[in-house]
Amino acid sequence: MLPDTITLYRLPLLNEAQLLLEEHRADSFTEAVCLAVRETIWHEVGHYFGLPEEAVHAREAIGTNHFEEESPSSRARVVPEARGRAPRQPHPVALGFGVIFILLGMAGFTSNPLIGHNALFAAGTAYDLLHLCAGFALVLAAYTRPRVSDAWQKLIGAFFILVGVIGLLTVSAAGGLLMGLAYANGASDWLNLILGALAFFGSAIEVDRQKNVLTEGEDA
Repeated sequence: MLPDTITLYRLPLLNEAQLLLEEHRADSFTEAVCLAVRETIWHEVGHYFGLPEEAVHAREAIGTNHFEEESPSSRARVVPEARGRAPRQPHPVALGFGVIFILLGMAGFTSNPLIGHNALFAAGTAYDLLHLCAGFALVLAAYTRPRVSDAWQKLIGAFFILVGVIGLLTVSAAGGLLMGLAYANGASDWLNLILGALAFFGSAIEVDRQKNVLTEGEDA
């Protein structure tokens, strides 16, 4: 016997569908909405028949949350398929800025006229390591959920905006130590300021894209 009523709420289902689409568990927004509805109903029916929250999530994780009755052999075929799901695709904006920061950091450890201690954009070892850490953090964040990726991109962007502003106010244009830690000059301060601003406000590009996908899905 099924429960008398299962209430489905539109906005949470649309948000869940968006996450399913980003995780590449559906090929279209319409398919993602149908999957979100099916999983929500299964979830509630599972609770109705006595499955605790942990058991429901465990079956969802291994891909055995199906309404049809399954034999042990058919269930064994489902599990590898669920675990073989395509990996999450990176968010291009965060990944792009991550690669840029990594390249800047690596360039500082090579002899070149653009980035280095006596180069156009003066950068000491501390600056190079800072760029590398920021780059790797953004690359890792690019493979997380959009909200996490957006938060990391804004955090790192704001940090380099701050570093650039402090450098312009306290370090000579010809070069000097920033806060007694990192060697920089006016050009590198402006570079950090511009890159930080682009990273901070560039995160809105990915957010707008997700909203457009969501809006198109609702219109469909």
